Amino acid sequence: MGGTEPGRVGYGFGLGVAVRMERGLSAINGNVGDFTRNGANGTIFWIDPKEQMIVVMMAVASGEIRKVHREQLNSVIYGALAK
Repeated sequence: MGGTEPGRVGYGFGLGVAVRMERGLSAINGNVGDFTRNGANGTIFWIDPKEQMIVVMMAVASGEIRKVHREQLNSVIYGALAK
């Protein structure tokens, strides 16, 4: 995954989704075992079993801004979980 999306270092790909294999390498928050899939036009979903959380964002964004939106959503969600 890191080859196509530099912010996703530490993820592998299997069964149609990206799966976090190692913690601390990716630019986005999450836990080992979380899995995600990005849509072509800015949509995303991810599931984090450790946090018992499912997130779905339905958006349309062109170009590179969609990656920014995905990373910001991830930061907001995990920031709200601060313990």
